Amino acid sequence: TLIKVDKDERFRDTLEDWTAFYEPGIQDLALILHDKILSLSLSDTAGYLSPTVLLAPVGSVKSVMRTVLDKNEDITFEECFEYLMSCYSNTLPYSTQTALFYLMLHSQNLFSTDSDSINEEDDTPGASFASPHPLLIETLSEIDLLNIQSEEDYRRSLIKATHVWTLLLIRESEQSSEVLSEHVEFLRSKQLISDFLDNLVYLIKFSSKKYEIVPIKEITSCEVFESHQLASSCFMGIATVFPALLRTWWRKLDKELTISVEKFVTAFVSPTLIKMETDLKTSSDDEALVIKPRPVVREVVATYTMDDLTADLIIYIAPNHPLSPPTVSCERQVGVPVGTWRSWMLQITSMFQNQNSSIVNALEHWRKNMDKQFEGLESCMICFSVVQGPKKALPKPCCRTCKKRFHSACLYKWFSTSGKSTCPMCRTSFQQNTCLRARLQEEPE
Repeated sequence: TLIKVDKDERFRDTLEDWTAFYEPGIQDLALILHDKILSLSLSDTAGYLSPTVLLAPVGSVKSVMRTVLDKNEDITFEECFEYLMSCYSNTLPYSTQTALFYLMLHSQNLFSTDSDSINEEDDTPGASFASPHPLLIETLSEIDLLNIQSEEDYRRSLIKATHVWTLLLIRESEQSSEVLSEHVEFLRSKQLISDFLDNLVYLIKFSSKKYEIVPIKEITSCEVFESHQLASSCFMGIATVFPALLRTWWRKLDKELTISVEKFVTAFVSPTLIKMETDLKTSSDDEALVIKPRPVVREVVATYTMDDLTADLIIYIAPNHPLSPPTVSCERQVGVPVGTWRSWMLQITSMFQNQNSSIVNALEHWRKNMDKQFEGLESCMICFSVVQGPKKALPKPCCRTCKKRFHSACLYKWFSTSGKSTCPMCRTSFQQNTCLRARLQEEPE
């Protein structure tokens, strides 16, 4: 079959890909697919198929991984990932790297995650923030894009990082907003996303006037072969899962790149994300908060009702969403005191500015905070929320002077980053600051 294909100029590149596909390091993987390869007819379509297409069927992935791992049952995604990543090399052609990536994608969907590889979240404020999937993070940390001399090696390493980031983004898109907030703090503290985006932009064709970006969740069912296509999908994934982190990165770019990124996002990313934000089915399950989209004008209307109080919020989505955060205005407020209303607006605005989640999730989180306030609980004066994190922590430490309360994690972060021993509100010194800081480090909330 390969000899006949070689006679046709159209298939010469494909032949080179298949020759490289049988290189040492992944021979076992290729031999398992031998029967499948030979069963293809020599039609024009079959001759042009790349290794990626042949590896796409789910049944093939299951049989491949069970054979190479010599296991029939209890295969985990971590085992598949480690094996496939050991085959991954910058010397392999791009089509082979893509084939391995698709095997990782399908393995992530087909096989369960090893629960032992996921650390339980440490609720201690002084401890490190909860990490996303440790194996994926470890792999990303090992990819050093700063100290690569060869331009080709840099490109290949960047593509490898993009493959791993895509796997991570798919996993993160399925997390709850509470867990995601912890992962965001970890990624921010390590500067992983900003460092990756600094490099990812070089794979994206910003000058293109026509771009069809495949959402990351649809990659397994689509043929995303070109590096710029994969980079664009990964970029959209970051914009979807970590909008606030993307916004922070974009604001620090130089003027020329800032304009290029904004034009690209406005033209090719924002329309899809805005459709996702406004493509909602109105639900009557929650009587306290009713959300209604207005897709034509890029708005979401939320009505919050509690006892005799009613407030209508209009959330306006910017054309370059998520580079510019949603803005909030009031359409109607009944029975809400002015001071209370200002506090509510401050909370919801802060959430849209800093929270990495959808508008609906942000509104639901805001409603939970409102409910807690009606129960008599005070909001934290640092993050303006009552409930925080997966453990739903409440503000506990209290300033002896102004009597304001704070979340332990927020207060610890304030002490650590500001280098001050004063109350964030009244600026008076915490007399018990030394003891408080020690307690925040050692005791769970």
